[in-house]
Amino acid sequence: GVVKALAGGLGKVAGILCDHHPGPLVSVHAWWSGDDHNYAAFATKVEPIHAVVSGRPMICNVYRYERPLPTFEDPDATTESSTPTQLPRVTWYIVEHPLFKSRQEIYPVPQPKKSTLQVYALWSQAVARLIDRLQPDVFHCPDFH
Repeated sequence: GVVKALAGGLGKVAGILCDHHPGPLVSVHAWWSGDDHNYAAFATKVEPIHAVVSGRPMICNVYRYERPLPTFEDPDATTESSTPTQLPRVTWYIVEHPLFKSRQEIYPVPQPKKSTLQVYALWSQAVARLIDRLQPDVFHCPDFH
């Protein structure tokens, strides 16, 4: 039979960005406990991010991974001289901190707890500092986790 897979909202947005955005794409994510990837094994550790949450200085490790640029043959090409099409360049930044990794769910719960507010405060500062560092032409923030 036919198997149909559908990505959630973020997957749809990423697909649309890849189809229409003319330049490289950057994707930023927090490294949380439910995430079973060992980013340190294949991503490059880059300059850390410094933030202050509840009056305490915090340092987030940042890992960068740039997907190699694959090419694929255009299935609609009818001549032998057709050129391969390149997919967009995508670079991932994974932000690591114990506040992020202590979460059992992608969204910290319960929402009104001080620890949850600290996660959001740290995440907001980390993303703001990455925007400042990377100076993207376009920034799309789909969520805050």
